[in-house]
Amino acid sequence: MIGGAIVIVALVFGILLEQVVLAQSAFQLTETRSRLVEAEERHEALLRTSARLESPARTERFARQELGMVDADISSVQYIMADIQPSDMSGDSDPGGIASAAEDAGTGTALGGGTP
Repeated sequence: MIGGAIVIVALVFGILLEQVVLAQSAFQLTETRSRLVEAEERHEALLRTSARLESPARTERFARQELGMVDADISSVQYIMADIQPSDMSGDSDPGGIASAAEDAGTGTALGGGTP
């Protein structure tokens, strides 16, 4: 009879312990979900801030107001054109091979012999 009472008490204790563990797990789950919602809201706010800070209009406004940049006067813009002549392949006019190496680099055939 005493053995049966001990088994019943142990069974009741086990069920109560299980309920306590389930309640704690539910509380932790609720807390974690709450933190997740807060983190998602913070993430969205940071994305909005990032988009605002990276906008071209803001960059232009910063350049003009903080850095003092202005639009260039179109009449004063000058373009520089390089006057490059193909080198002679004999190597006499280009002893270091600099011009031919520059030509090869421009076409993507330097050292590799292939196309980029």
